[in-house]
Amino acid sequence: MREDMREVSRLDLPDREGIEQRIREVVDRLTPEIRVDDLELAHLADIVTNHALLLNDLYSARRIDQILGQDPASVLHSFPELVRRDEEISSEAIHQIRSIPDDVRVVGDKCLYDVGLFGRQDYQGLDLRQLGVRCYHLASELLEHLADDRRLRDYFRQNRMSPMPIEEEVVFLRQCATRFTVYASLLRGLRIFDPISPSTSGFAAARVTPNTPPVTTFRPDFEGADEAELELPTDEARRKGKSEALEPLHAAAKVPGAEKLPRRDLLSLYERLVLFSNLDVPGLREELGRVVVDQTDAVAALCDELSLYATGTQSLLRPASFFFVGPTGVGKNHLAECLVQSLEARWGIEIPFLLLEGPSYTYPSDINELKGAARGFIRSDEEGILTEFYERASGAPLSMILIDEVEKAHPQLRKFFLGLMDRGTTMDNHGDTLHFVNTLFVYTSNIGYSRLQSSTQPIGFGDAAAQEEFKHREVIQDLKKNLTPEFVNRVSVIRFRPLTRASVERIFDLEFEKVASRYREVQGISLVLTAAAREEMILRGYNPEYGARPLARLINTVANIEVSKRLKKDESRRGRETADLLSWLREAREGKRALDPAALSKVMDQARVHVAYSALEIGWDGKEFTYSPVARLH
Repeated sequence: MREDMREVSRLDLPDREGIEQRIREVVDRLTPEIRVDDLELAHLADIVTNHALLLNDLYSARRIDQILGQDPASVLHSFPELVRRDEEISSEAIHQIRSIPDDVRVVGDKCLYDVGLFGRQDYQGLDLRQLGVRCYHLASELLEHLADDRRLRDYFRQNRMSPMPIEEEVVFLRQCATRFTVYASLLRGLRIFDPISPSTSGFAAARVTPNTPPVTTFRPDFEGADEAELELPTDEARRKGKSEALEPLHAAAKVPGAEKLPRRDLLSLYERLVLFSNLDVPGLREELGRVVVDQTDAVAALCDELSLYATGTQSLLRPASFFFVGPTGVGKNHLAECLVQSLEARWGIEIPFLLLEGPSYTYPSDINELKGAARGFIRSDEEGILTEFYERASGAPLSMILIDEVEKAHPQLRKFFLGLMDRGTTMDNHGDTLHFVNTLFVYTSNIGYSRLQSSTQPIGFGDAAAQEEFKHREVIQDLKKNLTPEFVNRVSVIRFRPLTRASVERIFDLEFEKVASRYREVQGISLVLTAAAREEMILRGYNPEYGARPLARLINTVANIEVSKRLKKDESRRGRETADLLSWLREAREGKRALDPAALSKVMDQARVHVAYSALEIGWDGKEFTYSPVARLH
């Protein structure tokens, strides 16, 4: 076989760029729907040009026995250097330990070489496809164990022993296992070599069969190992090829300091850049302006800040922080929630959202709820709120933390968020760093406005513009009085205006339609509102001091609670049979029965009231609200 290797090496093969180009042509010809990236092209080019993989002794009995040996953790911890975690590891030991996953990976490369280029399916009873997949999986497990050791991880990052970061190599090896069949098909499509017959030399057959469970173990044995076996996979061309394939990722991003982010946070940052670059900001402004009534300036200021995300020209590693200030009940929280809902609908993703109530953090010790109690305190082993939220936020391109009524919290809460707003990071009670560079921080407050609403109109300020300017100065003065300069200087202040009578009328129509639409969808009942009833509800619900909240409560009482009571009173069906339906739902919830989406219609039918009318009119007779059925049309 070594003679065959020398013969193959004399073949007139294209260079690496030529090989990669031919692979692209194969992709377009055979599987155009499959995307193959530059890193995969470099890997496949390495396989084609590494003629040392012709050696059949890579399938030696000793190697296979090693692959079918002990579990990865036991293997790696058999090295004293890994067991003694408080000591440094010598460079010689690191090189030896680092070669363990390479010794497994090269067998996977060999399997891909034989299956892809020569069409060989087995060797001495070995299913080469299964063996290749298992080798790549096993190599990733071993490498992941190495990455868990802080000393090794730091050494790898500083010395760049691998052609890519060790965390990325773990992911790539898993990718090689998952796409082994795809890679083999692409190599076979090159038609570089003629198929050859499998050799009958070697070791006993049937070591790997289709029914063999996945391999998750390996035992290294460096004593007496053939030099070629250990050094074949580490040729300079392979390392250089993969490094060049990774280069565009870092060179094109141009985000200083981004390499310090964990992998998920870094990829989320890149996804955020792509999503915002394609965001229709004017369209978003128009949409938010329709649902957040008469807060044009606030919506415009928020969208102007988001336009920086659309161009990527703001600090990518410093989260955006907004301070929504205005009278109570004018839509501060509503704007934040609508922004999240709108972006979720436009992007088709979930944006993690966390609401923190300022009045719930009135003592310094309450801050422990966020990051977890310090060691030595009760429940110090439990994760904090931010740690739990980070599990979701780190995998999303954007998330939001809304701190409501922040001025009512202890000053320690605002001090805690200063570091988050500056660096985008904080540390939990276990010493782990949490990154929130992809998070929007929104603080809400009515500082200044409660005092202005209770004060008399200032003398000499008859002009509306002058009055507005006076109010603005008063609010800013109260902000400086109640909040530290360090906090105010880190947020973009967005002001909300008090609601007018016209604003309340628009809000009423929006809120009433929300209730009416639920009755149409769930009960098939239309709610009709007379002009007199609408006028009375707006008159009762309008309160300049408390904004739209009293109006929302009134709508819930008049158009929701009272309507529900009337429908149940008029319902003709009694004594429903629910035992079978409840049994089916409980079995499905416990995993004993498959969930049939079509059967869920029975649930909705069971919840629907049966009345003799299709609409209910809400009126006002001068003393009380009335509810008059509208006959069902036939």
